[in-house]
Amino acid sequence: MNFWMLTSARLISGFATGVSLCATCKIIEEYVPLALYATASPFNIFMGQLGSFLALMSGVALPNDNKCDPDPQAWADNTSWHFIFGFTFIWLAIGMGGFLLCVRHDTPKFYVTTGQEDNAIKAIHKIYTTSGSQI
Repeated sequence: MNFWMLTSARLISGFATGVSLCATCKIIEEYVPLALYATASPFNIFMGQLGSFLALMSGVALPNDNKCDPDPQAWADNTSWHFIFGFTFIWLAIGMGGFLLCVRHDTPKFYVTTGQEDNAIKAIHKIYTTSGSQI
């Protein structure tokens, strides 16, 4: 494998993972009701770490990389890399689908900045469970 290509791919992947974890924390803060926030925020970090661990452990499914006697045919016959790459996309699709099905409103901040105060009040009532009281 090309060292520079592998290094650049890992840098891009690491940057994307870091941005994703930071952005997801902000999304959780804005969309999740306060009663669930204490559970959702650590769960997000736990799932990110679990995903990193599973990505590292998925290397077990690859053939042995014996430096002294490499076997190119073993690498050519191995199809476990399909699972390794597909595993990530499957979990991302499940997470994004769940988010799109569960969150049916924009953030109050978005509604206020676009001049939709009535929708902002409705979103605040949904997120913070205010029981319809005045804001």
